[in-house]
Amino acid sequence: MKKVITIVCILIGITPWILAQNALNFAGGNDFVQTNYNGVTGSANRTFEAWVFVNSSAPSSNLAILDYGTNAAGDRNTFAVSGARGLNFISGGTNANIGTSANAVPVNQWVHVAFVLNNGTGYMYVNGVQMGTGSLTSVSTPTNAQKVKIGNRVSGGSIPFNGSIDEVRIWDVARTASEIQANMNTELCQHANLQLYIKFNEGTAGASNTGITSAADDSGNGNNGVLNNFALTGATSNWVTGSGISAGTGGASTNFLQQDACNTFSLPGSSILYTASGTYTETFAGANSQGCDSIVVLTLSINNSPPTTDIQTACASYTWIDGNTYTSNNSSATVTLTNVAGCDSIVTLNLTIGNVTNTDTQTACSGYTWIDGNTYTANNNTATHTLTTAAGCDSVITLDLTIDSVNTSVTQDGTLLTANEAGATYQWVECPGMTAISGATSQSYTATVNGNYAVIVTDNQCSETSTCYSVTTVGTTENEFDDRLLLFPNPTNGEFSIDMGQKYNKATVTIMDLTGRLILSNTYSNNQLLNLNLNAPSGIYVLIVQSEDKRAVIRFVKK
Repeated sequence: MKKVITIVCILIGITPWILAQNALNFAGGNDFVQTNYNGVTGSANRTFEAWVFVNSSAPSSNLAILDYGTNAAGDRNTFAVSGARGLNFISGGTNANIGTSANAVPVNQWVHVAFVLNNGTGYMYVNGVQMGTGSLTSVSTPTNAQKVKIGNRVSGGSIPFNGSIDEVRIWDVARTASEIQANMNTELCQHANLQLYIKFNEGTAGASNTGITSAADDSGNGNNGVLNNFALTGATSNWVTGSGISAGTGGASTNFLQQDACNTFSLPGSSILYTASGTYTETFAGANSQGCDSIVVLTLSINNSPPTTDIQTACASYTWIDGNTYTSNNSSATVTLTNVAGCDSIVTLNLTIGNVTNTDTQTACSGYTWIDGNTYTANNNTATHTLTTAAGCDSVITLDLTIDSVNTSVTQDGTLLTANEAGATYQWVECPGMTAISGATSQSYTATVNGNYAVIVTDNQCSETSTCYSVTTVGTTENEFDDRLLLFPNPTNGEFSIDMGQKYNKATVTIMDLTGRLILSNTYSNNQLLNLNLNAPSGIYVLIVQSEDKRAVIRFVKK
């Protein structure tokens, strides 16, 4: 057996729990092994076998080797060593219990015990020798009852085993004495009638086996046993040296392997790739030295190494763990490290360089004083200034300045003043006090009294004031139409006419009061005689007639 394990160890290239001819020690308290096997049911023939080592200090009470069924007459299958150290089968009720005489099972030594139910008759064997028989016609084990338990009985009482158990076998046939004797000293491969086969070969005898909490079912039916309440350290309640039977011919081997791996793992010679932690069983057909199956129960811990991100912020540059110095933002650099489990750990850099550049966009009219303290009077997109961010890094700001200039020039034609900036907003004022002239908000203004005048031009939210222009010709009549232009009647009650002496393609008539406020302004086409109606208070008004090339300024009176 050990030779087989050595070959598996070399094949795998790691150090598993080395399989020896071990057994399991039950401390007599609440230790038991629970399988998932229902057992042979009804009144069908069956055979139970095991090697047992009863401690001389065990209490003088029944010691359960195995049991299944329910706690009712004829339903139990309690196979036990009696308090008198006989061998018992207890099913409960009439014709349901048999046993041997006292002291049939020696203490402090390994003993092979067997029970056979054959067509309603039971037989007890110790070391291959029949030691008792009796009627078991009342045995009728129900299906779907409590499954096979090793080391204690089914619910309804407690008769824990005190000692060690090895090589538990349950057959669905009645084995003969010669068949029992033929292989009770030899481990077996799978057999057509072998329904449960717990060899208890796991662990290292007397060592710390806290990670080995299951016992393999080598029958091929997969009804492995789960260890409950065992200490799994020391000389008791733990894996111990077994009964010493030989592997013999056809001895199957079960190997328990604990393995740590990075991300994935495969057993040598296997096509299965494991990516998650867990317990797995693989069978390598005919792989051991006797040509029987080699079963590996793998307890695997996968140490996944998920990628991580290293978030960093620096001012001008940053030297990372890869030894490179970065001077700009970077989210793609990676480096592979080894984590505490010895696996690769991929780290990605997420770097933000803290030095920043910004543009300060400004618009001003005539001049702009910036954060650098300088006043700029022309467009500028080159001035820079360096500040310090909250993180202590440089913040370089560039000025983008646009100076919106306003044309304040004025064209004067006698008493007519015209601002040269088109499409703006205008306010004509009297100099030098810059008093606004009511209603004088057109691009042109005709002075009605001699004086000095200027205009405030507003464009793109910028306002500029022109220089002052002197008007000295008010009071004289201007008439470039010669004497052919007549206004009548004058004075007028509001209705009056203008005769321009001939037709003009285009003529504009403007009426203003003596303050320069616009009262009326109309444009006429292809007319010589114009009829107007002035709806305004009585007073003196100024009439301005402008054709393509002539201009007249006439005062008139409204009564």
